[in-house]
Amino acid sequence: MVTVDRSDPVGVVGAGTMGAGIAQVAALAGHEVLLFDAVAGVADRAVTAVGERMERLAAKGRLRSDEAAAARHRLVAVTDVSDLADCALVIEAVAEDLAVKRDLFAELEKVCRETAILATNTSSLSVTEIAAG
Repeated sequence: MVTVDRSDPVGVVGAGTMGAGIAQVAALAGHEVLLFDAVAGVADRAVTAVGERMERLAAKGRLRSDEAAAARHRLVAVTDVSDLADCALVIEAVAEDLAVKRDLFAELEKVCRETAILATNTSSLSVTEIAAG
Protein backbone atom coordinates (compact mmCIF):
# COMPACT_ATOMS: atom_id res chain seq x y z
CA MET A 1 0.00 0.00 0.00
CA VAL A 2 1.26 3.46 -0.89
CA THR A 3 1.05 6.10 1.80
CA VAL A 4 1.40 9.85 1.67
CA ASP A 5 3.50 11.36 4.43
CA ARG A 6 1.83 14.07 6.50
CA SER A 7 4.57 16.47 5.46
CA ASP A 8 3.49 16.10 1.82
CA PRO A 9 0.84 18.48 0.50
CA VAL A 10 -2.41 17.14 -0.92
CA GLY A 11 -4.17 18.82 -3.82
CA VAL A 12 -7.91 18.79 -4.38
CA VAL A 13 -9.40 19.92 -7.68
CA GLY A 14 -13.04 20.91 -7.46
CA ALA A 15 -14.25 22.88 -4.46
CA GLY A 16 -17.88 21.82 -4.43
CA THR A 17 -19.45 19.65 -1.74
CA MET A 18 -17.29 16.58 -2.41
CA GLY A 19 -14.05 18.48 -2.95
CA ALA A 20 -14.53 20.57 0.18
CA GLY A 21 -15.24 17.43 2.19
CA ILE A 22 -12.11 15.73 0.87
CA ALA A 23 -10.08 18.84 1.67
CA GLN A 24 -11.46 18.86 5.21
CA VAL A 25 -10.54 15.21 5.81
CA ALA A 26 -7.01 15.69 4.45
CA ALA A 27 -6.47 18.84 6.54
CA LEU A 28 -7.71 17.11 9.68
CA ALA A 29 -5.29 14.25 8.90
CA GLY A 30 -2.44 16.75 9.11
CA HIS A 31 -1.76 17.59 5.46
CA GLU A 32 -1.39 21.00 3.93
CA VAL A 33 -4.25 21.05 1.41
CA LEU A 34 -4.20 23.09 -1.77
CA LEU A 35 -7.74 23.52 -3.06
CA PHE A 36 -8.33 24.55 -6.66
CA ASP A 37 -11.51 25.26 -8.58
CA ALA A 38 -11.73 26.47 -12.16
CA VAL A 39 -14.38 29.02 -11.18
CA ALA A 40 -12.78 32.08 -9.60
CA GLY A 41 -13.60 32.52 -5.91
CA VAL A 42 -15.11 29.07 -5.37
CA ALA A 43 -12.02 27.64 -3.68
CA ASP A 44 -11.80 30.64 -1.35
CA ARG A 45 -15.45 30.24 -0.38
CA ALA A 46 -14.95 26.51 0.20
CA VAL A 47 -11.97 27.15 2.51
CA THR A 48 -14.11 29.57 4.52
CA ALA A 49 -17.03 27.11 4.65
CA VAL A 50 -14.82 24.21 5.75
CA GLY A 51 -13.28 26.40 8.44
CA GLU A 52 -16.74 27.32 9.71
CA ARG A 53 -17.84 23.68 9.64
CA MET A 54 -14.84 22.66 11.75
CA GLU A 55 -15.54 25.51 14.20
CA ARG A 56 -19.09 24.17 14.62
CA LEU A 57 -17.71 20.67 15.22
CA ALA A 58 -15.41 22.11 17.89
CA ALA A 59 -18.30 24.00 19.49
CA LYS A 60 -20.21 20.71 19.73
CA GLY A 61 -17.23 18.95 21.28
CA ARG A 62 -16.66 16.66 18.30
CA LEU A 63 -13.30 18.23 17.56
CA ARG A 64 -10.87 20.10 19.76
CA SER A 65 -10.76 23.80 18.96
CA ASP A 66 -6.96 23.73 18.54
CA GLU A 67 -7.30 20.85 16.04
CA ALA A 68 -9.92 22.78 14.10
CA ALA A 69 -7.75 25.91 14.02
CA ALA A 70 -4.67 23.97 12.94
CA ALA A 71 -6.59 22.15 10.19
CA ARG A 72 -8.06 25.44 8.96
CA HIS A 73 -4.57 26.91 8.81
CA ARG A 74 -3.51 24.01 6.54
CA LEU A 75 -6.27 24.75 3.97
CA VAL A 76 -5.13 27.01 1.14
CA ALA A 77 -7.09 28.10 -1.90
CA VAL A 78 -4.97 28.26 -5.06
CA THR A 79 -5.76 29.87 -8.39
CA ASP A 80 -4.04 27.64 -10.94
CA VAL A 81 -3.60 23.92 -11.52
CA SER A 82 0.16 24.51 -11.69
CA ASP A 83 0.03 25.44 -7.99
CA LEU A 84 -0.46 21.70 -7.34
CA ALA A 85 2.95 20.80 -8.83
CA ASP A 86 4.53 19.78 -5.51
CA CYS A 87 1.59 17.74 -4.19
CA ALA A 88 2.22 14.08 -3.44
CA LEU A 89 -1.47 13.32 -3.97
CA VAL A 90 -4.04 15.13 -6.10
CA ILE A 91 -7.69 14.12 -5.92
CA GLU A 92 -10.12 15.37 -8.50
CA ALA A 93 -13.72 16.07 -7.54
CA VAL A 94 -14.95 17.82 -10.67
CA ALA A 95 -18.13 17.34 -12.70
CA GLU A 96 -19.02 13.80 -13.75
CA ASP A 97 -18.04 14.45 -17.35
CA LEU A 98 -15.54 12.12 -19.00
CA ALA A 99 -14.02 14.79 -21.24
CA VAL A 100 -13.59 17.22 -18.32
CA LYS A 101 -11.88 14.58 -16.19
CA ARG A 102 -9.61 13.42 -19.03
CA ASP A 103 -8.58 17.00 -19.80
CA LEU A 104 -7.87 17.63 -16.13
CA PHE A 105 -5.71 14.53 -15.74
CA ALA A 106 -3.78 15.43 -18.90
CA GLU A 107 -3.07 18.84 -17.40
CA LEU A 108 -2.15 17.36 -14.01
CA GLU A 109 0.27 14.94 -15.68
CA LYS A 110 2.07 17.91 -17.21
CA VAL A 111 2.45 19.89 -13.98
CA CYS A 112 2.66 17.38 -11.13
CA ARG A 113 5.82 15.62 -10.06
CA GLU A 114 6.41 12.21 -11.59
CA THR A 115 5.80 10.41 -8.28
CA ALA A 116 2.49 12.13 -7.56
CA ILE A 117 -0.57 9.98 -7.07
CA LEU A 118 -3.45 11.25 -9.21
CA ALA A 119 -6.83 10.06 -7.98
CA THR A 120 -10.44 10.42 -9.04
CA ASN A 121 -13.55 10.81 -6.95
CA THR A 122 -15.84 9.62 -9.72
CA SER A 123 -19.05 7.93 -8.72
CA SER A 124 -20.36 6.88 -12.10
CA LEU A 125 -17.59 6.91 -14.69
CA SER A 126 -15.17 4.10 -15.43
CA VAL A 127 -11.74 4.82 -13.98
CA THR A 128 -10.28 2.89 -16.92
CA GLU A 129 -12.08 5.19 -19.35
CA ILE A 130 -10.84 8.27 -17.51
CA ALA A 131 -7.26 6.96 -17.60
CA ALA A 132 -7.51 5.98 -21.26
CA GLY A 133 -7.22 9.62 -22.22
